Amino acid sequence: MSWMNALLGWQWLILAVVPPLIVLLYFLKLRRQPLVVPSTYLWTKTIEDMHVNSLWQRLRQNLLLFLQILLVLLLMVACLRPGCQGVELQGDRFVFLVDQSASMSARDLGDRTRLEEAKSQVEQAIKRMKPRDVAMLISFSDRAEVVQSFTSDQSLLQRKLAGVKQTQFKSDISEALLAASGLANPGRTATEASDVQVADSLPATLMIYSDGAVSLSQEILLGNLTPQYFPIGNVELPDNVGLVAFAIDDEGVADGKLEAYAQLQNSLDAERQVQLSLTVDGNLLDAKTSPLLKAGATAGLSFDLSRLLGNITQPQRIKLTIDNSDCYPLDNTVEIVLNPPRPRNVLVVTPGNDYLQLALQTEQITKIAKVWNSGGSQTALPI
Repeated sequence: MSWMNALLGWQWLILAVVPPLIVLLYFLKLRRQPLVVPSTYLWTKTIEDMHVNSLWQRLRQNLLLFLQILLVLLLMVACLRPGCQGVELQGDRFVFLVDQSASMSARDLGDRTRLEEAKSQVEQAIKRMKPRDVAMLISFSDRAEVVQSFTSDQSLLQRKLAGVKQTQFKSDISEALLAASGLANPGRTATEASDVQVADSLPATLMIYSDGAVSLSQEILLGNLTPQYFPIGNVELPDNVGLVAFAIDDEGVADGKLEAYAQLQNSLDAERQVQLSLTVDGNLLDAKTSPLLKAGATAGLSFDLSRLLGNITQPQRIKLTIDNSDCYPLDNTVEIVLNPPRPRNVLVVTPGNDYLQLALQTEQITKIAKVWNSGGSQTALPI
């Protein structure tokens, strides 16, 4: 049962006052003027009226009162426009397309992601299928996957739906539409009109669950497919500042310098600043405030990692995190593994060059490379 409010708040207030006023009218009693009559005999009804000759009287059972109150209550219910929601889908063949791209990780629907909301809506649609209905499930991001081909087993469809996972790829619906069209509109074994058709082409309803942040790289002929789009999430500009690049520059290791560079992008239509934390194996190494990011702009910042050079004996996990929460948590964290610096191996094959030998024996060279000398022969020594 669903309700559609047809009145404004002040109109409901006026209507709610009507039933108490009706009851109040039955409490009221006209005040009669005393009148002297030349008789000592009073009718029983007259005596009763004199006893209640006041502003209020005791409420009696009155059918008319109940009918009037009932009429007002029915009027109030009618203003709510009650209705019933159907429990079955229209049609008998369905193709569910579920967007699992990176934008579906947004949490602009409370405590659930867009993908979780889409899966919940698809699950409800599966439950509304009739026993003989068949459905197919396709998930897509930059590529499409037929999660389940046509089946009438609702339990199987729900299990396959639960296995659809979030990805970090962009969204292109073209491949998903091609897959759906190919399965719903089977072609022929060859191009000749006389060739035998593979299967019957039957109408189906194409139900697309996406946030709309998709691209269509080519025109798709849907044939017998009737598309229905179910938007998920907020279609406005996202409240998001994300990390779009992160790299470590080790060119200056020989000079004792190691730096990390990050790039931020502001997708909001307003200026923003965010706080960032850099950790090494879970321990905080540095924290910074980003530059002021204009609407739709990008900015870069760097972190000095030189203090790590003397302690790197095994791979270390460098993690950069935006501490401010927004609707896209996936791009708030980026990780990279920093391996211990290993000296390069250099094999010198020369009949004799004093200047080259001297250059390769300097302190700067020995920090970054191990020099192997062939001793004047042309035969390479093992490294």
